[in-house]
Amino acid sequence: MSIFGTHRRYKQTKTKRSTREIELINPAIQWLQAQRTFTELLKPQRLEVMSRDNKKRFSEDVRSVFLNSSTQVPHYSDNAVRDRFWRAQLKKASVRYRGPNSARHTFISQLLTAGIPKEWIVRQVGHTSSRMIDEHSLLASAVMSPRAAHWSCLLKAWSLWIAHTSTIAGFTP
Repeated sequence: MSIFGTHRRYKQTKTKRSTREIELINPAIQWLQAQRTFTELLKPQRLEVMSRDNKKRFSEDVRSVFLNSSTQVPHYSDNAVRDRFWRAQLKKASVRYRGPNSARHTFISQLLTAGIPKEWIVRQVGHTSSRMIDEHSLLASAVMSPRAAHWSCLLKAWSLWIAHTSTIAGFTP
């Protein structure tokens, strides 16, 4: 499926390239397989979807993967999770609000620090080239303190060792 939704409005991804397959680590695959038992028998919901050209609409039947654990009602958009879970967890951690997209940047930074090849990261996050990653990692390293840079190097070395001695990272180096 190549649609995404916010505030119960759905649209196709910006480009065909934006639709991608994500490589998952084994624990994520196992969790999704377990989750399937709760959602695969749900009745599909018909959604109205805006096409890439922002002019035509079409309908698509979808079955949600994620359920609200209190109500057992499916989450059909990101705002329920963002507003009820994300904000609450940030508040509990005494962290000022930042959008969930900041987790994407953290994910990319941690992969880079762990020595994961940029080409793989680019495919996972849907970038067309490594330019965006290069620009952001240059900016991050320019503001990094010498102490943080030291720990970053140690973390990278440790992560490379882990990746070479196990398949925890979900890929074969």
